[in-house]
Amino acid sequence: MLAQFFPSFISHAAMRSGDFDDDGDDSSSYFRLPQMLKFSESEFLALTGNFSTSNILDRGSFSTVYKGVFPDGNVVAVKKLELGRRELRPVRHKSFFTELHVLGRIRHRNILPVLGYFSNLDFMAVIVQFMPKGSLQSKLQQRHTYISLDWSKRYKIAVGVAQGLTYLHHNCKQQFVHCDLNPSNILLDDEFEAHIGNFGFAKTVEQQLRQKKRITSFLLTPGYTAPEVFLGEKPSPEADVYSFGIVMLQLLTRKSPTSAEFGDGLTLRDWTKEALDSGRWTDVLDPQLQQELLCQEQMLSVMEMAMSCCDELPEARPTMQTVTRFLVGLQDSNSLARFQKSIDALITDSTPSWGTRKQKNSSFGTNSFTASFTCESRS
Repeated sequence: MLAQFFPSFISHAAMRSGDFDDDGDDSSSYFRLPQMLKFSESEFLALTGNFSTSNILDRGSFSTVYKGVFPDGNVVAVKKLELGRRELRPVRHKSFFTELHVLGRIRHRNILPVLGYFSNLDFMAVIVQFMPKGSLQSKLQQRHTYISLDWSKRYKIAVGVAQGLTYLHHNCKQQFVHCDLNPSNILLDDEFEAHIGNFGFAKTVEQQLRQKKRITSFLLTPGYTAPEVFLGEKPSPEADVYSFGIVMLQLLTRKSPTSAEFGDGLTLRDWTKEALDSGRWTDVLDPQLQQELLCQEQMLSVMEMAMSCCDELPEARPTMQTVTRFLVGLQDSNSLARFQKSIDALITDSTPSWGTRKQKNSSFGTNSFTASFTCESRS
């Protein structure tokens, strides 16, 4: 796979596998990787024009992403980790190698692949596949370009993120939790296919159970972290589901989860719940989505699903497998009856809160699915 991205440059990088012990970092088996390209510092500087500010694609809390161009014209993204204050360096060093460990082993269309890396005492960086549309966060902030993010694109993004998390939670040889899902960590390709990145805090579920330390609260992304994690519980698949639910609400409303405009200490979840309970749910939709009248029943179904995902009780949240089946089923008009029967069983088995909502609101019934197919057939 690497050769298809930079064939003429690949021979200049040293192919290594094994422990990341050259910088004094943890050399336990947790950091043993399959073969991966390790580039030199000079190669990284050449890629990014000496990390020129003109090549910056995005900035995060702990990293900056640059556009990189190989001599043969292949474009990649280079993520440089900001080491920051000396006391923070061990945490960020560990985060860097964690991301390499996870992405070096995972292969899925909705998981951002890592192509190479560099590490020394001064800075650390990884090469990842270039995503032309940037992050979901950047798209949600572009309020003057509503036309670029209509409902069909948002629905596709929702399905892609759900499929990526389902793979991590249910289909990997080792079950992973992401621990930091938010729009900045969701990258979009030319076709608006979503790719989950930034696995610096990711852990296998087995590792979470063994680990005594919790993730320090200041490292977590406010608004997206499950309440039980802020209270000291270890991240879990259910916590990832909560984060997914918040991202889906933001996708529908284009509102930050901690926006001051909600007032009275309310969150995006609280604000959306009030609108649903009062029957004014269309008022909280992004104004662009309010114009797509034929798709609003489908939007309501996704909003209800998102609210179930960010239930305050972890045990009341659906699994990502259930969520993915639900989302994919919204467009599966040829097997509506079969899917409705299966989703009813899934809701009853794994999501009590969903089952309750379904009885109270017809948006989870046949009418919702029929409306969504009508939307697709007419648009």
